[in-house]
Amino acid sequence: MADRHSIWYAIITYVPDQIRYERMNVGVIIGDKHSQQISFKLLSSTNRKFNNFFWSPIERKTYQVSIEYLEFLLKNIQNKMSIFSVPKYNNTDWNTWLGAQLPNGIFISTPHTARTSNDLNVFNNLIQTYIGDQFISKAEKSASLKSSVFSLFTTYKSFENKLRRNVKVQPAINLPLKFEMDYVYQMFKSKSPSFIQITPNGGSINDWYKNTFTLLNKNTDNFRLNIISKASDYESSNSTLRPLLNDIMSDNRVSPVLVSNKNELSELDNLLIEIKDSKNISDWDIKRSYIA
Repeated sequence: MADRHSIWYAIITYVPDQIRYERMNVGVIIGDKHSQQISFKLLSSTNRKFNNFFWSPIERKTYQVSIEYLEFLLKNIQNKMSIFSVPKYNNTDWNTWLGAQLPNGIFISTPHTARTSNDLNVFNNLIQTYIGDQFISKAEKSASLKSSVFSLFTTYKSFENKLRRNVKVQPAINLPLKFEMDYVYQMFKSKSPSFIQITPNGGSINDWYKNTFTLLNKNTDNFRLNIISKASDYESSNSTLRPLLNDIMSDNRVSPVLVSNKNELSELDNLLIEIKDSKNISDWDIKRSYIA
């Protein structure tokens, strides 16, 4: 299982009018100094939570401008290479941390700390507690498996030196075709790469199958392909994924991992151990040019 580590979180509140001083929780920030990542969730002005909150269209518009600006500032933080010292007390500290003044009406709580082995699970629980599960759309609740895997991998600081992410792969030298692998690493006893692919949703599953089939059939290299999928997508009675994945799995280089709970990802434990024991990127000696 993933190691337990410290995280911090804070609740974002909006106060439209200092005189009437009504308040509403409108977002959550969670930060992990170990992985140097932050995640956040902010409510749009069109969310039904605001149905009886704003007194006028102007108030709604003012909120939307403020929340869009806060999102811009937080995305700038996400793009930084590291998270500097976490604010401790008040909005003045948050202004320093964000590198700009907090938008009109926005207040952020003093950060709290916790220990966890699963940032995503904590994040979802915070959203449910402080924003309200009923105000999150079905699409938002079903955060992609790819996001869950990324969140898990970032809890391991050492993975930064072992995994390359979003790597372009050319199935064969004579084919002008490239597609993307989610992750690549190399085991010590192998001269070939180990790939990790997370199966996509919906219509893009057919393109995923065609690309993967081409890779497997255009060379005989002894690479490893770990394919991570949601068990529910595979086991559904009208599953589009199942016949395609079954066909891909007929190749002995493919190792499928069916995940039953994207918030826990316990089925990835063996893969985590393998990545921990893999080579640092600086020591890779992959003897094939199909990694573009």
